[in-house]
Amino acid sequence: MEELLTEQNKFLNILSDLSKTHGVIWRNTHILVALSGGLDSVCMLRLLNSCQNVLGYTLKVIHFNHGLRGAESDSDRDFCLEICRCLGLQIDSVDLQMSKKSSNLQATAREKRKQYYATWKCFGSDYLVATAHHKDDFIESFFIGVHQGRLDERLIPLEIIDLDTQYLRPLAIYHKAELLDLAVKNDWEWCEDSSNFETNYLRNFYRKELLMDTDLVESVSNFTDCLANLDFELRNWLDIQLKKFDENGFVLDRHDCKLWENPRFRDFWLAILQRDYPQFLKSFDAKRLKQIRIERYKGNRRFQIGHGQVGSMGKLILVETLRGYHLEME
Repeated sequence: MEELLTEQNKFLNILSDLSKTHGVIWRNTHILVALSGGLDSVCMLRLLNSCQNVLGYTLKVIHFNHGLRGAESDSDRDFCLEICRCLGLQIDSVDLQMSKKSSNLQATAREKRKQYYATWKCFGSDYLVATAHHKDDFIESFFIGVHQGRLDERLIPLEIIDLDTQYLRPLAIYHKAELLDLAVKNDWEWCEDSSNFETNYLRNFYRKELLMDTDLVESVSNFTDCLANLDFELRNWLDIQLKKFDENGFVLDRHDCKLWENPRFRDFWLAILQRDYPQFLKSFDAKRLKQIRIERYKGNRRFQIGHGQVGSMGKLILVETLRGYHLEME
């Protein structure tokens, strides 16, 4: 019992810190908890429930029955309904009934869940979706990204909260083994998903094989923590440059650029597109930026770095002048 109180206090401190770092007002916050019935989501639900009265947020639970494991899926649903009844929490059980013939079951299931989450988020910015992702989930995603040649955001460790996407990941600081220890010591019951033991899923292969090497896991964790620090520094730098850009009449001063490394030039315009021209993100042509030589100005030049949707005449043009750089749409 004492160990549980210690863990609850630790969890409470984690959530309380978000009030200082992210300005979260918990008494105005509504959390939709994604409960599968598995170990991770059960630990998340019980910890969130233990802090609810102190912080004042409201909890609602959602369970997705994908219908892929027959009676086992129905048993998971019944378990989730019962645990919420015991805790006095409202729960919605969504029957997805997916087909095993889908070419990518996991991706399809993820998209269907996101559709329901989007409906919840539409109620306002104080409506968060809590998922049970933990440190080991991130490391699995990192390995999958290496395997598939797609690293992008997979390089950066999970954040506990992302107010832009309205996701809360309260277990982001925990390893799977820590959650298992917590559940066992407190006699918390959970469901075992039989599909987790099938190594035909790439994630399960890494989970059962590579993640057993604790030295490898620690090395990856240290490496990605370093990348997270670099990402934090880059974001701070971008915030400063974007503010200067706005104050300068939406023109990027040439003299400032001369001090930048070439990748910074690309990162800056990508940030501008993300903020002001999201419709051109998919067609963003970073290679065109390499044609620009900041130190060798040769007159007014125009570079198309994006285009509109199919059938659209819209083009995004980066214009280089003696003063600096700005964007125009044609």
